[in-house]
Amino acid sequence: MLNVRKLALTSIILLILGSTLVVLAVRQTEAQTEYAIDIRGYTWNHSTISVSIFPRENESWWEPSYLNATLRGIAQWNDAIQEFASNHTEFSYLSRTSLVPTITHEVASGFDIYIGWIAECESEATIGQSRAIVKSPCIMIDNTVCLAAKAPSGHVMTEVDMQNIVVHELGHTFGLYHCSYSGDVMYSTVHYRETVKPLSSLDLYVLSQIFEWMSNSTQFTSSNTCPQESSVTLPSNISYYHFPIAAENLPLPTPQNLAEYTIGLFLRPEILTAILIAVTLLTVAAIILKRRKKPQEIHMK
Repeated sequence: MLNVRKLALTSIILLILGSTLVVLAVRQTEAQTEYAIDIRGYTWNHSTISVSIFPRENESWWEPSYLNATLRGIAQWNDAIQEFASNHTEFSYLSRTSLVPTITHEVASGFDIYIGWIAECESEATIGQSRAIVKSPCIMIDNTVCLAAKAPSGHVMTEVDMQNIVVHELGHTFGLYHCSYSGDVMYSTVHYRETVKPLSSLDLYVLSQIFEWMSNSTQFTSSNTCPQESSVTLPSNISYYHFPIAAENLPLPTPQNLAEYTIGLFLRPEILTAILIAVTLLTVAAIILKRRKKPQEIHMK
């Protein structure tokens, strides 16, 4: 009986130790992460930025959901800007910044940002592109965003894919480049996902640095300082966190069959942890029962 108790106690200790090591490893990884984004060194000279969206409704590859995804991506940025400015009053000037979309059905002019689509991109690395025209000293005069409906691998962009790509490319139209942290929407590689990626405090902090001239004036003048092309790191007094996405800015969930739902359910971290604990406890219980039922040896004198 003593050996059985020792075995059960050892199993429980190993389970607790294993869980503790996993938590410590995750925390250590988080502590070592540097949150930084490169910036291109230019800015807009005004805070209300107009966006022309040109859907390709007559094309066979066009999906109406792409337009919806684009509008939601714009709303994501606008919501995050307002929340960041509200949470961090030293950057309240950022609240004057907004993207104003207009759907156009013919080639238009007079906008700051132009968003359009092509059937297929040249490579997996260019599923979205942003090209800025900049005049001296550092002012963007327009920016063209090109989005692909299909990748060379054959992957057709879903509504979620498109929204994630739009949010990423809009970051480029603000002057953000790429992020050092793979969990951020501004990371250089955009993976096809089942969920929309949220914007982060890092994205908005860097945006506040690009638009820092707004803290002193409503229009960029010769007395303002251009943002320098550099890597901007999230300061220690601002934690890295994600902004919640409003329900109206999320696509409707696609129906799943029973097998997909079951697999997705079992792959959730909390479910996997519960299964691990349950299996460990059942194993210990089975060993204890087996030892108790083992026939005792009878020694004949």
